[in-house]
Amino acid sequence: MNPQVEALQAKLRQVDDYQSKGLLRADEAEAQRTALRRKLMELLVPDTPAPKLPLRVRAWGAVAMLVLVGGFTAYLISGHAGLRARSELILEQGKIAAAQDAIARKERMERIRRGESLAPDQFGRFAPASSAASAPASAAVSGSAAAASSASAAAEAIAPLLSGRIVLDPKFEGRVASDDTVFVTVRTPDDPNGLPLAQIRVEVSNLPFDFNVGTREMIGSPDRFMHADKVIVSARISKSGSGRVKAGDLVGQSAVVQPWANDVKFTIDKEVR
Repeated sequence: MNPQVEALQAKLRQVDDYQSKGLLRADEAEAQRTALRRKLMELLVPDTPAPKLPLRVRAWGAVAMLVLVGGFTAYLISGHAGLRARSELILEQGKIAAAQDAIARKERMERIRRGESLAPDQFGRFAPASSAASAPASAAVSGSAAAASSASAAAEAIAPLLSGRIVLDPKFEGRVASDDTVFVTVRTPDDPNGLPLAQIRVEVSNLPFDFNVGTREMIGSPDRFMHADKVIVSARISKSGSGRVKAGDLVGQSAVVQPWANDVKFTIDKEVR
């Protein structure tokens, strides 16, 4: 240990001893202890000033910092070799696609309100109702031919979006009453328990049932049906008329079909256990 430190510690003990024997007043002893402790701290923790960096070193450090900040700023402004330009292009393309989708959706809704079939968009099976009005009139067409053409156009205009036939398996014919409820439901394959796209309610007396799904049978927004890629049609016979499936209900469903199919056929051939 440092001899000076040992000497100061001995003096501190001596001051305590003198005070305890009444040779020093308390204020004198405290003053001496304060002075001795200050000297002791100076020995233990020397007040050495931090070394100063040369002016040249500090100047080079400032220059390096400016270069670093300037380079980082230029990196951000440049967009990292075109990334900013690419991001802006992607955003612009997204806006264009959204606008086109909104226009197409508006056109589909207008056709639905006019009672036109949307099948021409997919298969070209039905002509729009306006086709007869937009075609140039021929002077050789008689009044009866024009009336027949108008009737045909009207029939095509109200063509269903989805249609088919449901039959009951003969093994269940003796187990159902004519007034039992039949629920015909259209759903997407990936959402078998969610909100149906469309639903029709009839009675067993209507079986075999030729169903037609149009906008009136849809549940919620028609856009849900328009945007579906595939659908499944199911049928359920309920004696209670409940919207929930119960044991004893008779069920059947179609294969996965396109939402514009017009020849969907299946049989009610299973019982819920």
